[in-house]
Amino acid sequence: MLKEVEYISKKKSIHVNIDKSQHRMFRSKLFLNELTMQQFISMIITKFNVDDPSILKMVIELKDDLKEKEISKLKGIDEKDLYDAIEKYSPIN
Repeated sequence: MLKEVEYISKKKSIHVNIDKSQHRMFRSKLFLNELTMQQFISMIITKFNVDDPSILKMVIELKDDLKEKEISKLKGIDEKDLYDAIEKYSPIN
């Protein structure tokens, strides 16, 4: 019993917020593959931790996508508004 308690206490949990429809699809697809969400997430984390090339490729794609979204947001900023904000918050003024 003591060994079980020690094993449980060494585990960490994570929480992920996803849309209800994404959760439903994720869980269904894993069920069809006879996997649990825990098994799948644990596998992804393990592969990431050992620098698996397929996972690292996905990480790079995600980073690039997020960077592109940020750049797109910045492209929509009016030039005059940007200069006004720089002037307003400049530590030099």
